[in-house]
Amino acid sequence: PWVTDFQKYKLINIYDSFYSSTAGVTESDITELEEIKFMEVTVNDSARKFVSEGRLSQIPAGVFNLDVVSLDEGRMVDFSKYAYLPLPGYLQIERPGKTIPQIVEEETRKNPKMLLAAINGSNADWSAPNAFLIKDGEFITKPVPGTNQKERAPLLGNFSILAFDDNNRAKVTNVNIEYDKLVTDENIHYGIQGQVILEDGKIYPSPPKPEMIGYPQENEVGFNTVTKIRASFSAIGITEDGSIMLITMIGKINVPAVANLLKQAGAKDAILLGGSGDAQQVTFSADPVLAEERRDKPLIAGTYSVRPVNMGLMFFSNSITTYEMTNRFVKSILNQLRNKEIIETSL
Repeated sequence: PWVTDFQKYKLINIYDSFYSSTAGVTESDITELEEIKFMEVTVNDSARKFVSEGRLSQIPAGVFNLDVVSLDEGRMVDFSKYAYLPLPGYLQIERPGKTIPQIVEEETRKNPKMLLAAINGSNADWSAPNAFLIKDGEFITKPVPGTNQKERAPLLGNFSILAFDDNNRAKVTNVNIEYDKLVTDENIHYGIQGQVILEDGKIYPSPPKPEMIGYPQENEVGFNTVTKIRASFSAIGITEDGSIMLITMIGKINVPAVANLLKQAGAKDAILLGGSGDAQQVTFSADPVLAEERRDKPLIAGTYSVRPVNMGLMFFSNSITTYEMTNRFVKSILNQLRNKEIIETSL
């Protein structure tokens, strides 16, 4: 056997110490985590010029707590003066923010609960003039001009969001904003702005809703079913039973195709979370899914393959810590070693 006597002794001590420290982990905790699904997805459709790979993650309702990370360095960029690309009349600056793996690294040090998944946040990502976020019930806006603005205008109109209540139950809904004031009677703990791409099982926009305001344009006509855009995209959907679906597709695909993948997996509503270099997803069970270098042409100055983002959605287990789950895995491995008699039963 490859395990020496000394290694046996050390492993048994580790096992015993972990066994006593994981008394709080119940079978129901493990059962809940086993209901979380991660699916690797490949789309290859030459007729529609789709070549894309990614991941679809499904997290059941009731097993997670959401935390939304918003970085002020991106929210405070004044786009009447600055630009991320070399544009005449603007000072070019480096894109602020962090990648989702970098945000995950920081946030998991603060939160002892096990991270289930993380994905890039709002499609606007604090660049669009109509970007906003509801966090812990507080309505947060961009206080300086956004893209294509010389002066900031107050937010006014109906906006589509993915709303989470205090119990982390999600739904796609509309909110009314009157001159930077959120007008609603709903219990909204978190509100993530995004263009609706799936509504009651219908791939959207079809037809568009001109009264709804979204990003990247001032209505939700931005990505239609005949668009020529082929890029990477992230989106988030909700199933009939309230499960959350995260999808990140890397390569060449369009938004309706992403919406269709969510629909086929069981989502009934979904919003877009961003595209191109913003598309990023991290899950506890696999390597990160990150936008890759463009292959059709080189990146121009100021653009990125994987971009820093300024908003991230973090889904933590509400019942089990990273330490507890690590202990559980180690116990399982050591039990397998025992069963294979690599470690003698008498020990």
